[in-house]
Amino acid sequence: MYLSSHAPISLLSGDRAPNCIGVTSTGKLYSFEAQAGRPVVMLIARDVSAEGLTGLIAAFSDALPRFHHLDADVVVMLGQEVREVFEFSLANPTPLTLVGNAGPFLQAIQFSSEVPVVIVLDRNCRCAQTFKPNEPEALVASALGALELLPTEAPRDIVLPAPVLILPNVLNRPLCAELVQWHRNSGTFDSGFVSVDAQGNSVVRIDHSIKKRKDLFLPKDNEVSIQLTQIILQRITFEIKRAFQADVSHMDRLLISAYDDTGGHFKRHRDDYPAKVAFRQFALSINLNADDYDGGYLTFPEYNSHRYKAPTGAAVIFSAKVLHEVSAVTRGERFALLSFMHNDAGEAQRIEIEGPN
Repeated sequence: MYLSSHAPISLLSGDRAPNCIGVTSTGKLYSFEAQAGRPVVMLIARDVSAEGLTGLIAAFSDALPRFHHLDADVVVMLGQEVREVFEFSLANPTPLTLVGNAGPFLQAIQFSSEVPVVIVLDRNCRCAQTFKPNEPEALVASALGALELLPTEAPRDIVLPAPVLILPNVLNRPLCAELVQWHRNSGTFDSGFVSVDAQGNSVVRIDHSIKKRKDLFLPKDNEVSIQLTQIILQRITFEIKRAFQADVSHMDRLLISAYDDTGGHFKRHRDDYPAKVAFRQFALSINLNADDYDGGYLTFPEYNSHRYKAPTGAAVIFSAKVLHEVSAVTRGERFALLSFMHNDAGEAQRIEIEGPN
């Protein structure tokens, strides 16, 4: 599975960068608290004597207007004392921000390179891409390309927002493609939904007029399922806490699901009803192939008529109490990795209902 990296830092695409504090060569405090809200390209080196650093700074300095055109900053992170960084800046003037005293940050990302490394962080200080050492011009081009791939939309007035969190790059594209192929090569089943019968009992129904989808179930003890659960929780629990002031610590079963163009859809529903599934707090949907289908939009009709189609690898997270719908796929096949998340109290409730497995 595409869950690891051999880069000289521990950050993978989709990871949140650890908190960073340093001092610039002009004596100002640098922190992610101030950086948040703008993408940033970081040139990382142990110290100013790192091989190739001067040439790299010169190349990025020349290209700085192109980075500013993409509303991005360029920062040089150095592990040495700010006094030495200041002296270097006097001898090598640059419009880039030079940050010293960043040793704790380099340690937190397990920086292990003798030469500079370039990373791109999105406006949420999450890692978009990392780049191994290369020629300065090639690294400039790679960094610009990574910024251009960040999901954006034109600013507009918002009147009826839905309480939805969308996080890009939770899973990388090769992993998404592998999960799609796994679904295609495995035995799937008609997806049902939990309902209540005339006696008030929870039952699972299959009704293609309400829901038409093919699912592949990933057992919790499956090695891939374990890895996916770990990486997803690592990348989204902080975001849920920040956005919704809620603590989640458990994920429900994982499904690789497919809606095809023979009418794949799921009509309006809530995910925490009936009582059998009341332990669910948040729904998670990770788009696995955004470019390969039309239709299949996620909508939240209680709030607006907007159509949500997250980029490949992006997670859409929302309360299980929120009414939502998946519109019919009109071309191709929409694949998604689906699950639910809950806190410790919800896990105790789930075990009481379903048992420990």
